Amino acid sequence: MYKKTIDSVINQTIGFENIELIIIDDNSKDNTQQIINEYAKKYSNIKSKYLDENSGYPGKPRNIGIELSTSDYIIFLDSDDYFEKDACEILYEKINSEKADLVFGSCTIHKLGRTLDGTPKYFKNKGILKFNSKNDEFIKIIELISPQLPKIF
Repeated sequence: MYKKTIDSVINQTIGFENIELIIIDDNSKDNTQQIINEYAKKYSNIKSKYLDENSGYPGKPRNIGIELSTSDYIIFLDSDDYFEKDACEILYEKINSEKADLVFGSCTIHKLGRTLDGTPKYFKNKGILKFNSKNDEFIKIIELISPQLPKIF
């Protein structure tokens, strides 16, 4: 767990008081529990759960986070990632203004001194996509993102 990850949520322009941060430790072997406990002592809106064994994939911890959540909206963030300061505010405003069930942001990858656009090609330059569950494009998007989403059912 990187402090930069947690700090990127705490420092959101939407205001951390408007965020419920749920951290699931998937049996890390580093100082993750210590870092989580340090933050949880400072902030009452941080919840944590420690798993007895590593599940090997993000679905199990994400499903546990969903179960613990009391929020209207959920966003996932891996321990080695971080948000830009206004990420939550932008996504929150978009989901409300469009009355959407699902929104996506862009993704930038910083690796080996290079900066790459990690946004899936399908979403680049698309703007706003509107469709219903019977639309073929909806099925295509679910197939694109499903490996990244937890198994909810």
